[in-house]
Amino acid sequence: MFQVLIGILVIAALVIIGVYVYQKRTLNAVDALLNQKAAALTTHLDERFAKNANPELSGDSLKDFNQLKDEYQDEFLTAASRVDDLADQIAQDLHGFNLLKVKPDLRKLQDATAKLLSEQTNLEEGLKKIDDAKAEHQKAIGELKKQYQQFHNELEENSYRYGKSSTALRQRLTDLEARFAKFTTLTAKGDYEATQDVLNELQQDTEELARLMQKIPDIYKPLLTEFPTQLQELKNGYEQLKRHHYNFADGQIDQEIKRLGQLCEQADADLNALRLDEAATANDQLTQHIEQLYDVMQRELDARPKVAPLMRDVGRHLSHAKQQNRELIDELERLSLNYTLNNDELANARGLDEQLRQLQASYDQDQEALAVEEAIDSQVVARQTDNEKSLTAIEEQQKQINDSVADLQSDEARAKKTLQRFSVEIRTIKRRVESLNLPGIPQDYMDYFFLVSDEIGKLADAISQVKIDMEDITKQLLIVQDDLETLQEKTDDLRDSAELTERLIQYANRLSIDHEEINDAIAKAQNEFNRYNYPGSLEILEKAVEKVEPGSYKRMEQRYYTELKRNS
Repeated sequence: MFQVLIGILVIAALVIIGVYVYQKRTLNAVDALLNQKAAALTTHLDERFAKNANPELSGDSLKDFNQLKDEYQDEFLTAASRVDDLADQIAQDLHGFNLLKVKPDLRKLQDATAKLLSEQTNLEEGLKKIDDAKAEHQKAIGELKKQYQQFHNELEENSYRYGKSSTALRQRLTDLEARFAKFTTLTAKGDYEATQDVLNELQQDTEELARLMQKIPDIYKPLLTEFPTQLQELKNGYEQLKRHHYNFADGQIDQEIKRLGQLCEQADADLNALRLDEAATANDQLTQHIEQLYDVMQRELDARPKVAPLMRDVGRHLSHAKQQNRELIDELERLSLNYTLNNDELANARGLDEQLRQLQASYDQDQEALAVEEAIDSQVVARQTDNEKSLTAIEEQQKQINDSVADLQSDEARAKKTLQRFSVEIRTIKRRVESLNLPGIPQDYMDYFFLVSDEIGKLADAISQVKIDMEDITKQLLIVQDDLETLQEKTDDLRDSAELTERLIQYANRLSIDHEEINDAIAKAQNEFNRYNYPGSLEILEKAVEKVEPGSYKRMEQRYYTELKRNS
């Protein structure tokens, strides 16, 4: 019984301790939420939204402020009272017998506190937006006022840099200042929202005026100090050059100078009306065309001293080339009587003669224009410089043609001398073959001998013509030269095979005394020898002799060529 009582007391103690801990923890949470509420109430929102507070606002800005004030009173302060009520309710529940209601009430207290803080944030952001707009407008007023004063100072102190455009610039500035005054009045009333669009447009137009004042001096300066001077200089220079009989490809230079003067005036008018793009485009055109006119005149000034010496040199060169071409054609016509000209030398020379006639016509035309002072010097220089190059090329072609026919007569003499040598060589070969005292000559050798002999006869006939073709003769000379060398080789082979066969037959006859088996080879070799097949006869005996006495033929062949070399 006592133990049960002890157990009940322990359980009761634990319950009491648990309730105490739960109460303590809940009270701490409530205190923390109340601290957040207290902090929200100390943000001076009450001062900004007090009944007697003067926001110095008007229009839409005042409307926005009043809306925030209504939210402060209806939402923010209500949320603060709600937090206090819930905190009191929780305190009563903790000390009474409604512990089960504490948890839901604590959740409600947390939600109410969160709503209070959210309302605080919204209110502060709304007030900051109004304050920022006010600060921005005040700053803009100061900046614009300062900038307009700078514009005034610039137009007063440096009006020479703007010319007549300063009138339009001052008008722009006056208009801006009038709009600025209106903006300042609205701002002073506190209607910042209504003046925002006005401020944006005012700032944009002010930036545009600053851009104009920055660019105008660079456009105006050449219109005032450069272009008029240059155009007058071009006009005077052109008139002076015409008095000295200078001529130009463009015969309307004086009209072009006048047009550029009108363009300069138009550019100035555009600038005065603040049409900067048109004025800048005109400036670019003036710069380009003025430079072109200077180049045109300078080109003629530079060309004039070159004309006389160039015409003198080209005239001399032309006369020399024409005389040289006449001599070349005469020589080619003379050579064409005795020689065939295979590379159109005469036609090419006559073609050069036609080119020379065209160059002469160009030269004469420029001479006539210079004589009557109608020539354009730069064109004369360019044209006659090209003609000089053409004359140099023509003389090079004349040299090539002349070189191609210069050696025809000496080539003919060498060809005749070579033909004589070929005739001597073919007769010598014939005597060599006859001196061999052979029973007969192989038909293939005879055919080749007469082929070479006919080639020599054909060559002799070609050289003996009244009009000869040295190109064809040269080809025939090369062919005969090669064929004669081949004939010499065939003659040597005929001599060697016949002589070696005779020696080998004698040697084989001696061997047959002890080697009767070679008699049959001797008979076959003799038969081939009698048929003038000397290489075949030699081959039969070589195999037979080598069979009975190896190396004997090689020794005999070596002795033969040694004797031949010694006797040559």
